[in-house]
Amino acid sequence: MKPGFSSDLAMKTAVAVAVAVPLFFVSAVPASAAKAAQASISGQYLSARHAEKQKDAAAAAKLYYNVLATDPKNATLLQRTFFALVASGKTGKAIDIADRLIAINPRDSMAGIALALDQMRKGDFPAALKKLSRASRSRLNALVIPLVEAWAQVGAGETDKALKALNALDRRKAYRLFKNYHMALINDLAGKNDAAEKAYQKSIAQRSGPSLRNIEIYGSFLERTGRAKEALPLYRGILERDIDNPLMLESVARATKGGKASRQIENAVQGTAEALHGVASVLVPQNGIDQALLYLNLSLFLKPEFPAAQSLLGGIYENQRRWDAANKMYASISPASAYGWNARIRMASNLDRVDKTDDAVRVLRKLAKDYPTRLDALSSLGSILRARKRFDEAVGVYNEAISRIKEPRALDWHLYYSRGVAFERRNVWDKAEADFLKALELQPEQPTVLNYLGYSWVEKNMHLAKAQKMIERAVELRPRDGYIVDSLGWVLYRLGDYKAAVVKLERAVALRPEDPIINEHLGDALWRAGRRLEAGFQWHHSLALKPDAKNAAVLKLKIKKGLDAVSPGDAK
Repeated sequence: MKPGFSSDLAMKTAVAVAVAVPLFFVSAVPASAAKAAQASISGQYLSARHAEKQKDAAAAAKLYYNVLATDPKNATLLQRTFFALVASGKTGKAIDIADRLIAINPRDSMAGIALALDQMRKGDFPAALKKLSRASRSRLNALVIPLVEAWAQVGAGETDKALKALNALDRRKAYRLFKNYHMALINDLAGKNDAAEKAYQKSIAQRSGPSLRNIEIYGSFLERTGRAKEALPLYRGILERDIDNPLMLESVARATKGGKASRQIENAVQGTAEALHGVASVLVPQNGIDQALLYLNLSLFLKPEFPAAQSLLGGIYENQRRWDAANKMYASISPASAYGWNARIRMASNLDRVDKTDDAVRVLRKLAKDYPTRLDALSSLGSILRARKRFDEAVGVYNEAISRIKEPRALDWHLYYSRGVAFERRNVWDKAEADFLKALELQPEQPTVLNYLGYSWVEKNMHLAKAQKMIERAVELRPRDGYIVDSLGWVLYRLGDYKAAVVKLERAVALRPEDPIINEHLGDALWRAGRRLEAGFQWHHSLALKPDAKNAAVLKLKIKKGLDAVSPGDAK
């Protein structure tokens, strides 16, 4: 549901549309034509609702717009059309709808905000403030409207009033982070460096870990005020957990060489775009995706070339499995931007998802060639090839990536692990084992590697006691990972402790009920524990989950003749 709607209201609208349409046509056309019109309009409305559920805002907007023409004063249709237009990035077209919504309800918050933003784009900040003064400040608008109001005051040349407007955010502790951050930006823009510094420091201190955007902006301030050496530890702090972050690598290079950092927020309109992007950034991890889409598109309405917002919007489309929409958004990011690098890697991954793997390979090969010291393009390429079971090619790519490493670091574990997986799938166990051990040398507590190596040893009937300890540790680190819990159950099975194996494997199935292998393992353990009727049921269930052809054949044999009829090598 979009903000502001209820299921009752939606139902009333559907009924209203279905009832109103024949009345509209009955005096002008024959009854048969009126019926057809009713079916058409009702169908478009229902199709629009379906498009909303499918996260296709563009289709929903088009359909709602058509239905709205038959009932132009219907407040619910106006709201749905407005939200769909904004969510699909057609904010300019939504402005006309916003005017009509305000005529019906002068306190409509989202319509009022959109109209205020339109005035700000035109440079009429007093008109924007007037629009905002009438809007309701309930719920999230208690955060959004003070932020927009503050930047409108900046545009009107009233810095003190802008800072005062932010005091409204003191009413909620969670909003004070926004207050300090935007106090810093406003003071920074006004040239009040001491006040800006204090606010930036407060903003960073409020976070458990500063956001990338926060570091980018504050680092820029430090560089612009002749304190580049103080910015370097901030940039390097990000690189410690994200070793190939292009934005931070660019920032470190610039600050080290004495380059000039650009001002990120140059005017009130850009400041407002920053505010809306910030609100969306908080909403995304809280599953407020529908609202985040609105605020991101409003942000881009003000500042079309805004890589941070474009990247976040592309990420939302990816999470919605809208690969083409994501790639269209990523393609809009300038390659010259530090965000452009990651955008092109994401585009390649999405090309693979729509079965354009060769195109994805070409994109990543070019990136790897253009930047011969970077690892991320090769890492992504290796992952794609491995997932496509092109293991020989994957090994070659990982070899190339690892050859670029002068001295392996803890964060490089994943390259050795990934190459190890590719070797293991090629049945080159000695090299696979060596890579897994190297990965653990770099990251001794890495649960994925502990599990994979431990499970592989179990499958090969090697080092079972050591494998058990490794997998137990992996379970401690990730107790809700069904695959790792399955590994522990399977090692207990191999050690002959069938009752304990059943307990662990039942837990694994509860965590991963859709996985045929885990269900099969539980069936095997139940059989060995003497619970043969339950074992048969579990094997039937595993078969229904559509395993690959080899496993399906083994399951059918187990169901027909029992576990003892299957060779140990097949009962995996």
